[in-house]
Amino acid sequence: MTQVAERLRGLWRLSRQVLAQRSFWIRALLLPGLVLFLLVVLPVLLAQTPVPSRSTGDQTIDSLQLLQAFLQQRLEMARSRQVGLVVDLPARRLTLEIAGLPVREVSIQRLSVPATLRKMEATAHPFVWQGYRASIPRYPITEVEAPDDTLEAQQRPPILPPREDSGGVWVYLSFDRGLELWLLSPPASLIERLERWFFVGRTHLWREARLVAALMRGEATIPVPVMLELPPGDIRAVFRALPDSARLALRY
Repeated sequence: MTQVAERLRGLWRLSRQVLAQRSFWIRALLLPGLVLFLLVVLPVLLAQTPVPSRSTGDQTIDSLQLLQAFLQQRLEMARSRQVGLVVDLPARRLTLEIAGLPVREVSIQRLSVPATLRKMEATAHPFVWQGYRASIPRYPITEVEAPDDTLEAQQRPPILPPREDSGGVWVYLSFDRGLELWLLSPPASLIERLERWFFVGRTHLWREARLVAALMRGEATIPVPVMLELPPGDIRAVFRALPDSARLALRY
């Protein structure tokens, strides 16, 4: 007990000597105050300093140029009077249009956009659809046996195509200038998550083979993948409504 008491008294004397020194209080208060100034006060002061900008409101010159190119793309698509696809990433909206009139609008649930998309040159010409891969057939076909005569055909009940599975739908669309559009439905189960993962993996292998072939021909472009999550029913409708060499207007 006496040794413990002596140690406690020694610690008490040492602490009183330390607290009595002026240098201790300078280090104890100055260093935290300096850190607080550098991490909190200085960033606030710098943030309030006015910086010259090319922007007018929230719209910069670059965003206005992108908007102008987007509207020009839609105008060219409307003049063709064909079914086209309009993707507005800032508004999170995908629209199916015919001659400039929207026939189906879909809200984008989630999206993933690479940083290289901002470096893509904005032009007045829409993107042209060149290839695809999908987990569903583009044109659902029902095979039936032809009737022997018109009497048998009249007696047959109407033959409807089979109802499709309500599971996940995954579509990959390849456009010119390296643009890639992935339309993916969110997985509702672990099985759908694995199926979607396998589809994306197989499609990447297929894409890499095409890139190597294009590189051998000297026509390779850097791919710019844009991934959108949409309801599966909307993906089916949009994918099957697009004609060959469909056009795409993109705002980013």
